[in-house]
Amino acid sequence: MMRIAGTAMIAVSILLIGFVRYEKYKSRPLDLELFIKLISAYRLELKWSRKSFDEIAGSFHYKGYDSYLNEAVSMIGVKSKSEAYMDDNSKFALMNLSDDDAAVLRYFFSESGKGSLLSEVTLCEKTLETLEAKKQEAVAEFKKQGPLSLKLGAVCGAWLAIMLL
Repeated sequence: MMRIAGTAMIAVSILLIGFVRYEKYKSRPLDLELFIKLISAYRLELKWSRKSFDEIAGSFHYKGYDSYLNEAVSMIGVKSKSEAYMDDNSKFALMNLSDDDAAVLRYFFSESGKGSLLSEVTLCEKTLETLEAKKQEAVAEFKKQGPLSLKLGAVCGAWLAIMLL
């Protein structure tokens, strides 16, 4: 009886590992979409009201990401943008962005607010172009790897259960 319970626990654990991998692939495009929407809103506001990025982020609402934005905005003035939005933000650490994604955002945050209106709009446009490409890559990766992760977790869990019984 104990052997069956132990085997079942191992099989379920392997299935859960597959599910966690699936969720990682699923959330990356959503995480990128947050920054695409946020930088797009900033770019539009630059042309009309010339609000700062932090003002836009403070009033920006995006389902599931409000706690991340609130934490970032609460650190502005005390920390640099990169620290507030990435390095010291505990919610950012929970996002499933690649190192390349983070490098693009780090560059944006380090350069944002330093130049003229034209250079700021150009920075936004180049960042958005790059993030859109990254999002398309992430969606393709999710379609390819996401279901595969679930299936492999299920198959490996079932195989291990059969082998141990």
